[in-house]
Amino acid sequence: MGTSRRSSASSRKRSSQQGAEKESSPASFARGGSAKISESERALLTKLFGKVWSDLGRGGARKSASSTRWKRRGVISILACLSAVGFFFFTSLLDNTEEQAQDQTQEETQDEQGKDAEQTTTLPSDEEFLLLKVAALSPNIPDYRRKDWMPSGWRDEDHDCQNTRVEVLVAEALDRIDWDSSRQCKVQGSRWYDYYTGEYKNDPSELDIDHLVPLANAHRSGGWAWSLQKKRDYANDLTANHLIAVDSGENRKKGAKGPESWRPLYEEYWCEYAWDWINVKVRWELTVTMAEHKALEDMLATCSG
Repeated sequence: MGTSRRSSASSRKRSSQQGAEKESSPASFARGGSAKISESERALLTKLFGKVWSDLGRGGARKSASSTRWKRRGVISILACLSAVGFFFFTSLLDNTEEQAQDQTQEETQDEQGKDAEQTTTLPSDEEFLLLKVAALSPNIPDYRRKDWMPSGWRDEDHDCQNTRVEVLVAEALDRIDWDSSRQCKVQGSRWYDYYTGEYKNDPSELDIDHLVPLANAHRSGGWAWSLQKKRDYANDLTANHLIAVDSGENRKKGAKGPESWRPLYEEYWCEYAWDWINVKVRWELTVTMAEHKALEDMLATCSG
């Protein structure tokens, strides 16, 4: 049996050598045997896998029609594998590109938010400044009592567990907010711009919610005559720039002082601070002293344009 196999192999080898040259190319292999491929398949295989096909084709004459079909299937399997690998790398590259684009977009958005917080100032008309009522402080007003304005701290106007302080922190947050629980009642972290120092803050414990026009200042400017309800409405007014999140240390230095006695450390904010002060005084029909009026004029002189 062994001799017969070797003789048969020698016979097949001689027969193979006679046709090896013409069967060594993909095109000639495609023409031989019972395995038929189209002209488009032949061109694709010749272009992309000529060497692989040629190596397989050298043994074409030694194989039966059945083995020829197996070789064709092998090449098709190679094509499928390479296509799968190519698709994997392409999708991986696409995913990485999309992630990088998202990160860049997020960074640009945060930068723009910071610039807006730092630079954007919406100025009222000069008419509002003219509406300020200048008056001397009356010596016969009752003493200021904070509990008349905030008897139990910040109130929760809409009963959603977020009091006025939290509402302001949420409104001024420049980034995603970290909450203490799923109820979202207390803010634990985010990013804020401090107008008084011109710096960014990430820890809400470093921030006070400041009444731009302090409660005691409002009291002596006419608020002393208000009802308790109106005083508490003023203390929790969420109109833009009535309450602002600022550095706690600077806020406590300010206390109840007006612009004649205290101004923000960050001078580029003076213009907006003066206009916001004027807006609060006019909207709530509060008076200003002569010294206060002069200080506001000085601060408005820093406005550009």
